[in-house]
Amino acid sequence: MAHRNKNDYSLFTVERYSSIVKYKTAYYTYKLPVCLGLLLTNNADPETHKRAEEICLEIGHLFQMQDDFIDCFGVENVTGKIGTDIQEGKCSWLAVQALQRCSSNQRKVFVACYGSSEPAHIERIKRLYEELELPSIYQVEERKRYDSVVKNVRKLPESTSMPPDLFLKLLD
Repeated sequence: MAHRNKNDYSLFTVERYSSIVKYKTAYYTYKLPVCLGLLLTNNADPETHKRAEEICLEIGHLFQMQDDFIDCFGVENVTGKIGTDIQEGKCSWLAVQALQRCSSNQRKVFVACYGSSEPAHIERIKRLYEELELPSIYQVEERKRYDSVVKNVRKLPESTSMPPDLFLKLLD
């Protein structure tokens, strides 16, 4: 993604975003630490690791979506984060969703303004996201993914060497 042509958004797809999330966030932040913990407790059962990976990838996807949303719509003095995804032209959840939903005129606005540090361009992209109702779509998607993680965690047997509470704490 770093070497793409600045105005070529053909790589901003759900599949590409999911791949970035999987290898950038989910593996390093959730899957690898949990699986290392399992190994440190002498649990090398492949089925346990497979189930842990599935849940960790779900949590990682949810976490990255939240991070992308907060980057754009979060209040700096509450989150402690200064958003830069728009200026940096990142393949964020919001950008991918916008490109899937926008009209040809909205796409022209996106291409003209995304990746720019110009304050008016940043505000225009945020307005575009709002015009496309991405905050509402995000809330529905966030709830759906959260509920899916909880459902999958609750399917774990209580006697497992992989306590369900571990995943619920990660989710929180």
